[in-house]
Amino acid sequence: MFKLLKTKMTTWNAHGRTDASAETRHIVTRSEIAALFAAELASSARRA
Repeated sequence: MFKLLKTKMTTWNAHGRTDASAETRHIVTRSEIAALFAAELASSARRA
């Protein structure tokens, strides 16, 4: 899971989002990470 997050972070940092300001990019990135984290927790709960 954390490898996935690290890979995504690296991708976002390298390419950014040309259609958004840095502040918007920060907000969107945080929400996307939260969504990934929630999905991982849900799948972990189903496996348990």
